[in-house]
Amino acid sequence: MRTACFIPVVSALLAGGSVAAAELRLAAVFGSHMVLQRGMPVPVWGWADPGTDVAVRFADHGLRATTDAQGRWQVTLPALTADDTAHTLTVSAGATITCTDVRIGEVWIGTGQSNMAASLGDGDGPERQQNDLRLLTLPVVLTRKPEPDTKATWAVADGAASSRFSAVLWHFGRRLQRELNVPIGLICSAKGSTNIALFMPEGGNFYNGSIVPLQPLAMRGMLWYQGEANVMAGDGLAYGDRLRTLITGWRAAWGREFPFYIAQLAPLRNYPEGQLPPVWEAQTACLKLPRTGMAVASDLDYRQVGSMHPRNKDTVGERLALWALAKDYGRKDLVHSGPLYRGMTVSGATIRVEFAHGQGLSTRDGKPPGDFEIAATAGAYVPATAVIERDGVTLSAEGITQPARARFAWRNDATPNLVNAAGLIASAFHTDGWTGGTGE
Repeated sequence: MRTACFIPVVSALLAGGSVAAAELRLAAVFGSHMVLQRGMPVPVWGWADPGTDVAVRFADHGLRATTDAQGRWQVTLPALTADDTAHTLTVSAGATITCTDVRIGEVWIGTGQSNMAASLGDGDGPERQQNDLRLLTLPVVLTRKPEPDTKATWAVADGAASSRFSAVLWHFGRRLQRELNVPIGLICSAKGSTNIALFMPEGGNFYNGSIVPLQPLAMRGMLWYQGEANVMAGDGLAYGDRLRTLITGWRAAWGREFPFYIAQLAPLRNYPEGQLPPVWEAQTACLKLPRTGMAVASDLDYRQVGSMHPRNKDTVGERLALWALAKDYGRKDLVHSGPLYRGMTVSGATIRVEFAHGQGLSTRDGKPPGDFEIAATAGAYVPATAVIERDGVTLSAEGITQPARARFAWRNDATPNLVNAAGLIASAFHTDGWTGGTGE
């Protein structure tokens, strides 16, 4: 179901000779069926002729503003409480814009390249009829100048709207809605085959046309699924520097340190040899920033389809939701990440590896832990025998009497089997100058 806000046609003469009524406009991110973010101030903005008085009403809140010299107006609703009411948002300045069926709940933005943009696809069933899930997809706009607005329409997540929407974001939102029992608004702004450079605030073409129009929307946080293009470009660890710059830049644009959760890239042999593991490290390094997290994906099988697009988007969405539930919605006891490398100790001929999020280590196939290697200070890596001991793994290898380094799943087509008690897979790592974080 897609319905734009209702805007009556009012002539300049009926509006007292002013053209302001005919030109009154509400930013496209506001519309019928949308969700407003609960629990924080909510900016509402739009445009009219300079010097126009604008009245905004939502629920029992009435606010007024006057457009500036560029014709922009903005009001800020106070923090709202989620409920089951279908509210009406009206904006008046001679003419009136009316948005109906507006809900109050949680709002998340998903962005990145093709794995975020990929839709849920064909199919229609009861599980896709989600009245408390509201969807907005922004068009791809590439421009050198920041664009203040876009063209997009909110939709209730019925079968057709769900099928066209981002699969990862949809599964993320459905999990939140089931757990929180409040309306969930999901906004997708993504473009396939896109290098991170186009998303950067410093003049990135995609950022200007498809992220700027969302600012300063009140929302809970961001989901990021991107990096495939940078693996192909051989960016390696430099990708982490760019992603950290992006996160801090976007947060500065919104004026607050919102949550930013990353979907890790999955193993794929079709990437250039050796180029994927450094990007894994770069993604993990971003977990040193506050309020970040990463959905570990080293068990997702892209190899079967021979491309970098998974069929497991429900798994990615669910794992991203675990971070949000644990970090933003008070589910402190929820295991929300696969094991992430924390540190190691050498004892004689063995190396013991410790993990964050490693409670209850086991393997998903009942076999001994695989994909571990160790090496001496100057020697080559060799396959290691791995033994789970409490929340760590002890490594040894025949012929290595003084081990100094270890690594795990450190190749494009790794198939690791180490999981924690929640069945979440461990992420690849190496111990020699590791820069990754743990998100704790």
